[in-house]
Amino acid sequence: MNKKKFFSSVVVFVFFTFLAGVLFSGCIDDLLDRVVDQVHNPDEFETTELDINKIMALPYSELEPEEQKVKLERETINFLNELQAVSSLKAIDAFENFIDLLEDDEPKIDEPKSEKSGIWEVYNIDASLAYGVFTWNNSTRKWTKSDSKSELKFVFPAASNSSSNNASVTLSSNKSNSTIMIEDSYTDTEYSEDDRHSRVNINLPGSISGILSIDNKEIAKVEFVADYVKYSKPIIYEDIEDWGVDGEEKWTTTVEGSYPVVTKLRITTNEGYVLWYSLDGSGRDSKLEMLLSKGDKTLLESVFAFDMDFKSLIDAGSDDIEDLLDLSKLNASGYMKLMDSLAIVYQIDAANLAREIDRIESAYNEPNSNSEDYYEKLGPIQKKYIDDMVAAINQYVTASLVSLEDGFIIAELVTRSEFEPYENSDYWSGNYWECCWKWDDVLQEYIEVEPTFKYNRYEPVVYLRFNDNTLVEAETYFGSGFDGLEKKWEDFVDAFDR
Repeated sequence: MNKKKFFSSVVVFVFFTFLAGVLFSGCIDDLLDRVVDQVHNPDEFETTELDINKIMALPYSELEPEEQKVKLERETINFLNELQAVSSLKAIDAFENFIDLLEDDEPKIDEPKSEKSGIWEVYNIDASLAYGVFTWNNSTRKWTKSDSKSELKFVFPAASNSSSNNASVTLSSNKSNSTIMIEDSYTDTEYSEDDRHSRVNINLPGSISGILSIDNKEIAKVEFVADYVKYSKPIIYEDIEDWGVDGEEKWTTTVEGSYPVVTKLRITTNEGYVLWYSLDGSGRDSKLEMLLSKGDKTLLESVFAFDMDFKSLIDAGSDDIEDLLDLSKLNASGYMKLMDSLAIVYQIDAANLAREIDRIESAYNEPNSNSEDYYEKLGPIQKKYIDDMVAAINQYVTASLVSLEDGFIIAELVTRSEFEPYENSDYWSGNYWECCWKWDDVLQEYIEVEPTFKYNRYEPVVYLRFNDNTLVEAETYFGSGFDGLEKKWEDFVDAFDR
């Protein structure tokens, strides 16, 4: 697949990730200190010019811009305080340590046994191949396995600084009526003994449930469900390499059966918190949703709608997504609700944004890596690249911070290209190959080292533009509280995917 075309087609996902990352990252220590000070020392927050109680009682539409900023800061502090409580949950910490251990040592599951069917080696795969009890050995930093015919269970320390296996995750699954079949065939017209033909039949799970326990007490439940549809026709990928008089090699992969169009993941803790994730690609209006709540109270809700019909894309089986999309009509929209008071609402002209980013990517040319002034030339080139990207985002993306109390637009979100300074202003000029890598005699490979050069670099920065046209960095309000929670949530979802 053409990487640039793929990039431009799904750029809306990239931008959404970028927006969330910029809003909810950076400056964590400074802002945390400020949040803690203002929560525990509210008198320091009050000023003689502004009546906080009066400001908080009035809707944003009845406040002056400076008062709006004060109310926004107070509401943000309340919001971040709620998220800090979530981040400290035992369930979140245990899941995070569990995922880290899975990354340290990947558990070994049973290999499927093959059966002969004509020229085909047939493999049948279902969840039972993964059944077993895996126990963490802190001395060897490995998982050890004992057999089980009914469940997949992991026993491990609940905390990273503990060696006691006091936590467990137990998973079980229910089969669906859906399967997927993948056939791989390789033939060589000259060396037929090298021919390989394999068929893998996978029984897809309809649901997976799990329980997280610490010290033999259940503290969280995990539930996963999926809905499947059948491929309209087999999807075939082929590649032929012609060796002339020596013959040719041919690779063919055929995929048929079913695939998930709706997936839902739900985590419930014994403190009453619920994290819920859903991806629905069953229709023209595909939707990604995420919800964090406690009881009837919504803490964070995110909805991202994208008018792409994934079912048609998968059925068509093309390597080039752009061939299957009507980019002239491609758009996306969504919102991120912060408790019951604030929401970030956005609209993206994905068609034109994709084309503009494709143009910017095509025009980006790094200097000759052998030139002695490589890094001096690289700075201005990268600055133009960031400047152009920022201009494209501002032109084709509209985003607003809205009060849910009265629908008042508190501020517009805009992006600017800004100088990102190094710790010092020393500059080093040289070619690419003289920097950043050195040969390691033990590893017998090049390893990356801390660069010794300094050059001007620029980064996109998201601002809130209030109604008095003043600009305030978005992370000033939202830069903390999300980092740990977002990282832990993403780690868990990534581990679940594995």
